[in-house]
Amino acid sequence: WVSGVARECIDAGAAMFVSHGAPVLQPIEIYRGRPIFYSLGNFIFHVRSEKSTWTAPEVWESVVGVCSFGEDNRLIEITLYPVVIGGDEALADRVLERRLAPHLATGESAARILRRCSEQSARLGVDIEVCGGVGVIRL
Repeated sequence: WVSGVARECIDAGAAMFVSHGAPVLQPIEIYRGRPIFYSLGNFIFHVRSEKSTWTAPEVWESVVGVCSFGEDNRLIEITLYPVVIGGDEALADRVLERRLAPHLATGESAARILRRCSEQSARLGVDIEVCGGVGVIRL
């Protein structure tokens, strides 16, 4: 259902659609020259819970997308910076309070995040070029 709402927002004039809430990073789509970020995961919206066992690394991984628009308000490219909430060392830590902010992912963590995002987005016709620890979508 989110894709329908996202497209309706863009059809109504939105420059982009950004969602969160699904606990993991979801694909990116380009619709009518506008980006749809289906979910950036829970990103910084985790809440403390005695029952929470957020142990899967992908729950703590996301991207920060920097959109570049031309003078005519046309999307030119999106640079995707992979992040890990709390940093790489926090992936082994189950204490939520130590995961206060997103940290730029590097090395294998960055490659894993970008690979997963790229594979999912490719199914929606989006090509993400990965180079130097960041992803780039060029239009």
